Amino acid sequence: YVPRNMIREDIDWIEERILEATLKFNSKVVFIDNLHFITMSENDKEYWGKLGSTAKRLKKLAQKLDVCIVLIVHLRKTQLGVNKMPTIDDISGSSDVAKVSNTILILWRESTRNGDGKLEFTGNNFVGIQKCRAGAKQDNHLFAWEKGKFLEKSLAELTKTFNKNKREDLV
Repeated sequence: YVPRNMIREDIDWIEERILEATLKFNSKVVFIDNLHFITMSENDKEYWGKLGSTAKRLKKLAQKLDVCIVLIVHLRKTQLGVNKMPTIDDISGSSDVAKVSNTILILWRESTRNGDGKLEFTGNNFVGIQKCRAGAKQDNHLFAWEKGKFLEKSLAELTKTFNKNKREDLV
């Protein structure tokens, strides 16, 4: 179930649509892309507080309706993000979003800077389990795009690819 149009950009409207989806279609998973769209407003001095309170409301709603809410939040833009797997600290916005989350997965496309300083993506993609209250081990997984699909790679394969890319950069 996807509403055809987002009539209002506020949490009350989102809650109504989630309730509608669970009642009409027995929906069990809800994707919200992106938290900032339902909390943003121009010149809002309460913006950072709204991010946290919205995340808390969504968590309570998920518990009440027994649904999983996948909340998409962007990362802060940083120079370190080019060479380093992002962490919870790189999530844009309020720290309350990370605090109330049961699970945090961070998706990252590895990149390097070319001679002109522009970003080039290596084709390596990481899924980082940054937080999991269900007991899963915090870990990073590498996926590389090969022959039209993503394949999970081992640390040894990652190191080999990384070293190969570094050598090619030097040539």
